[in-house]
Amino acid sequence: MFLIPAAARRLCCALTTVCALLVSNVVRAEDSNLELAPDNADVLALVEVAEIIESPAFQQIAKQFPAIGKQLNQPLNKQTKLTPKTIDSVFVAANTTSQDFVIVINLNDEVEIDDLLNETQQAQATKVGEYSLFALEQGQSLCLVDESTIAVKLAPLGVAQR
Repeated sequence: MFLIPAAARRLCCALTTVCALLVSNVVRAEDSNLELAPDNADVLALVEVAEIIESPAFQQIAKQFPAIGKQLNQPLNKQTKLTPKTIDSVFVAANTTSQDFVIVINLNDEVEIDDLLNETQQAQATKVGEYSLFALEQGQSLCLVDESTIAVKLAPLGVAQR
């Protein structure tokens, strides 16, 4: 009879538990996000931004480096009012074979398209069913899925920038 050493059994149990938590997190990870994933996605990732920011470890880092804490309330860029603190989670899904990449940003608060895009970008909207798809730079597109969910489709690698 083959016996697995106790330490190896504990390690296997710990790894199984971690894997189960990760899988349940991705599946729970906003099940609606999975609907936005490309067909045959071979990459799925979820970053719980709000949980990271609220974690004791991050709070320690913010105390040691006050500039990091200040940046949490700064807009992500000049064209948006979004800040890192407004992001609840970021879901990434990709089919690497077809180079089909989608990023879904779930927010803590409601957002309007005016908070995300300028008038020129808003004018480039295309209706797709009940949604408006907005063309962005470098072949990317954005959709405000609901009042607190943004989906961004990235262009395949090697697509010419315009």
